[in-house]
Amino acid sequence: MTKEVVSVSPETSLFDAAKLLYKNRFNGLPVVDGIGALVGILTEYDLVNIDSAIHIPTLQRILRRLALEKDGIEKEFETIAALKVAGVMNDDPLTLKETATLEEAVTAFTQHHRVNPIPVVDAQKRLVGIVSRSDLVKFFIDFPAKKPRITPPGPRLSEAAVGAMVEKSVSLLEDKILLFQSTISTADQAILITDIDAKIIYANKAWERLSGYSMDEILGKHPNDLWGGHMPKEFYDKLWQTIKTEKKPFVSQVKNVKKDGTEYWQDDYITPILDEKGDIRFFMSIEPDITDKKQKDQFREEFISIIGHQLRNPLKSISWMVEWLGKSSAISDEDRRKIEEIYKENKSLASFVEDLLVLSRVGKNTLSKEKFDLKVEIEAIVGEVKQANPRVEFVFEAEGADFSLTTNKPMAMQIFVNLIYNAAEYSDKGAGKVEISLQLKNGEYIFSSHNNGPDIAEEDRPKIFSKFFRSDVAKEMKKGGTGLGLFIIKSICDNFGWQIWFESSAGHGTTFYVKMPVSSQMINDKF
Repeated sequence: MTKEVVSVSPETSLFDAAKLLYKNRFNGLPVVDGIGALVGILTEYDLVNIDSAIHIPTLQRILRRLALEKDGIEKEFETIAALKVAGVMNDDPLTLKETATLEEAVTAFTQHHRVNPIPVVDAQKRLVGIVSRSDLVKFFIDFPAKKPRITPPGPRLSEAAVGAMVEKSVSLLEDKILLFQSTISTADQAILITDIDAKIIYANKAWERLSGYSMDEILGKHPNDLWGGHMPKEFYDKLWQTIKTEKKPFVSQVKNVKKDGTEYWQDDYITPILDEKGDIRFFMSIEPDITDKKQKDQFREEFISIIGHQLRNPLKSISWMVEWLGKSSAISDEDRRKIEEIYKENKSLASFVEDLLVLSRVGKNTLSKEKFDLKVEIEAIVGEVKQANPRVEFVFEAEGADFSLTTNKPMAMQIFVNLIYNAAEYSDKGAGKVEISLQLKNGEYIFSSHNNGPDIAEEDRPKIFSKFFRSDVAKEMKKGGTGLGLFIIKSICDNFGWQIWFESSAGHGTTFYVKMPVSSQMINDKF
């Protein structure tokens, strides 16, 4: 049982709960009240139709109300942000008593294949821990390797007594091994065990059913000889760097191909199993089938992309027409004011649509890559932002001559365009100043964007990269923002494997940083 449990309260924001689930790769979060009593559980399935990149019914309401309400978008975003855990949690979850036996825990997991983890409660229903499937697997893996306790010399036991103890120990060990084999053999999730060179030494029935290969066809082979090898090389580089060099668990999603040629997707949880010296003995992989989920995600991305492209051109046409009407000398001052409001609302919606299109592309492995000079591109962006903000002073310094970078250029430019525009727009209104820097340090590029505007409030800092979040200062300084800019930037950086962070203090403004590795170590890709 794991005693240090991450939990949430019924009043926790769904956005904060979703971040905990994603960051820790949990399937569920226990929900506790003020005295620590379990009142429910929140699973990733509860959030599928609530916390998504775009909630379709909400988008429909936004589009319908824009023509009727001046602040339509902000009101809808405030409604979404107000959603709490209590509104979607399961208030009658499966639990185990703290006095439950190992057999009872195994039985619970066997009867409820999709439940993981199971909260453990005491007699007063207070949460005292959780039991996960990995806890059971770890117990059975560790059991045979435990060394016998050394006891001081005592009276010599009879041969019969020694024989009885050996027989009892062997019997107990056999029972544990049989229970372990029975548990993972009948598990609903696909479980694979390989040696340190990725040769398969065990696969359970779920893996046979999923891949279409029999046990005889699987044993002794590399996964790439059968169903693997369909992800980009960078994926396998990162996998082997994590599990073999760093000796840490690797968590991702992987596309494989069945024996009959059918493509399918799996969650990928690979853990190195170490001996008492810290050397790797073998790797265990648990990979549930998520093909249906991936297909739904693909449909959602395609839907967003189609809607975005269908809206983009009409919005541009409306912008041109409204701008043309506003220049007419035949309209009254009142009509001109209304036209200006329509123009602002149309511009805000167009910005929202562009953000949706960017979000629909983040994370796709099909994005093309090209080599370009980062210094040249940033100089061009600074020139563009300077022209749009003529009252702001700009300084750009680049320490070094060669800033070559190979990645998806349009996505990368989204990061720097957003950060430099933000620095200008949120700088001091009376004497705005923006300082941009690009450096090469220890094989990494460091980009920074500093302004002399107001600092970010302490209570707002944990939420600065959250979806739809805009601080009170941001709302005051810039009207009509979507609250998606920094969320998009963080999503792209995470996808690229880049780091982004910020520093802010009263009287010194705010600086955003982006760290980009110039190159990555190439590692053998056998998985």
